[in-house]
Amino acid sequence: MRGSQVTESERQHRRASLLLCCLASCVLGTMAFGRWHSVHQETFDLGFYARLAWGLGGFDFWEPILDAHVFGLRISPILMPLGWLGRVFGTVPVLLVAQAVAIGGAALVLGRLAARHLGPRGHLVGALALLAHPNISHVATYEWHPGTLALLPLAVALERLDARDSRGVLAGCLGILACREDLALVTALFGAALFFRARPSVRSRRIGVGLGVGSLAYLAFFTFVLHPLFAPAEGSFGLHFGHLGDSPAQAVTNLAGDPTLLWDHVDLRKITWLPRVLAPLAFLPLAAPRYALFALPALAIAFLSGFPTTDDLDSHYLTPALPALVAAAVMGAARLRAMSSAGRAAAPALVIASLLGLVIAGRAPWDPVFRPDETTRERRAMLEALERMGEELSLQVPASLLPHVAERPRVHFGWEVDRGADVVVLDIWHRERYEGREDLLRTQEEPIIRSWFARQAFGVVAREGRLVALRRGADPRGGIASDYFVADAPVGDSVRFTSCLSVGTIERLDAERVAVSLLAHGRCPADLALRLDDRVELLFDGILSPAHLRAGDRLVSVHHATGDTVEVSLLRSSGAKPEHGDPWRLPRPVVPQSTSLP
Repeated sequence: MRGSQVTESERQHRRASLLLCCLASCVLGTMAFGRWHSVHQETFDLGFYARLAWGLGGFDFWEPILDAHVFGLRISPILMPLGWLGRVFGTVPVLLVAQAVAIGGAALVLGRLAARHLGPRGHLVGALALLAHPNISHVATYEWHPGTLALLPLAVALERLDARDSRGVLAGCLGILACREDLALVTALFGAALFFRARPSVRSRRIGVGLGVGSLAYLAFFTFVLHPLFAPAEGSFGLHFGHLGDSPAQAVTNLAGDPTLLWDHVDLRKITWLPRVLAPLAFLPLAAPRYALFALPALAIAFLSGFPTTDDLDSHYLTPALPALVAAAVMGAARLRAMSSAGRAAAPALVIASLLGLVIAGRAPWDPVFRPDETTRERRAMLEALERMGEELSLQVPASLLPHVAERPRVHFGWEVDRGADVVVLDIWHRERYEGREDLLRTQEEPIIRSWFARQAFGVVAREGRLVALRRGADPRGGIASDYFVADAPVGDSVRFTSCLSVGTIERLDAERVAVSLLAHGRCPADLALRLDDRVELLFDGILSPAHLRAGDRLVSVHHATGDTVEVSLLRSSGAKPEHGDPWRLPRPVVPQSTSLP
């Protein structure tokens, strides 16, 4: 009778765990879809992997975003079947669903492992420990990465290792390798665990040797053969580990020869990073470090990385370490419970710490990023404008739009260099942030953005809020830019402020805005700006470059100004006058708006 009760309790907790994991997958998937539909993704990875999967689904092995062969970027065989499904159901939806299912499945498997050591309630404890870790709610709803998809096979390999099922471990490791080649370091550790565990069978030793040697050979082949042959000119290795060397081999050599490189890399955030990771697990992995060893490769990569966000709790570089850390936490709770009666509080402490971590540092479903807002409207409007231009056109877009245009033969990312796309979309967010300040002219972004508008090869064809689309071959003085040309602008009493430009009448539009009439005498410097009293603003909203002006052009530029008189001057990005003899802060009257001015 007692055995029957235990079996029924096990069954009930298993059902509750299944319900919890399914609910978590649905919630995380819904949040991810909400953020995608609200166009609030600011991450590169979702768009990058969507294009990679879509291309592989059509047997296209050239990745245009980084302009490289896939073998020089990442070996993720799982992307190919996902790409096939994406060709039918949409690539991004397929990726987001797969990621949510993988997380829920991993939690279910870890619950099974926990139940083996903590009793039936362990099903809920193990599942909750993974699902409630703050990293999961961020990564699952913000981006997509094959390392997150690897959570399920990682959990399977750990659970099967605990069950002494060597074939199950091998199957889990093959699933891990199908997600990411650099996780071969983890599968090599599983091979070592099979070989060195207590009382191993002959089959376990054979599988362990094959798995360990095969994993290291696979990783070495990618690192020292495929990656050097096919790597892009600027890849992720330089962004993360450039401070250690120009290649993986050089980084290892430099660290071995000069340990001070590691010392120079460590700062307060790095020192506090591991405690922040372990706090939601009540630091229990420290009580059973054997299973925590499987988290070492992912933790080491994140710790050594010089990229600014890798030591954040919401970084996807941490995610592959979580199954091992959760398994170690469960083992730690079981070990403490066996040592003393006080140890019985370890499992409840794990649950409490996990829930507190989720509340304090996790991502909540009611966060504004999951709901449409004005930014959503602007980005959707830009996407519609791009769609009207034709799907055959190649695009170069910011990260926020990348997932929504990934299913194109040619799509590029960024704004710093011209990738040869037909249409380039620029995010001029910095102009809003530094509006009215002279600092705008010297920000890191403005000189590059300004150069785009000054090019003869591009014209502005669409603008939605902070997003501006330039099309190759369009007239830089036409389209939206033509609105600033006003044939009857009042410039009769204009004052020449520099050799290329005179300021005419300044008319009041409302309490805070004035319309400044201008007369061009020829091409102006691209970095020419206008100062009205203490405000510095770009001419023509920064859309029409002064470099495109011609002698005789009459134009109107709207700016912020109050009062009946304003002090006017022109300046360059250096803060100096365009030419030495130009007037500086010349008072000009503000008159009522004339009927002739649009």
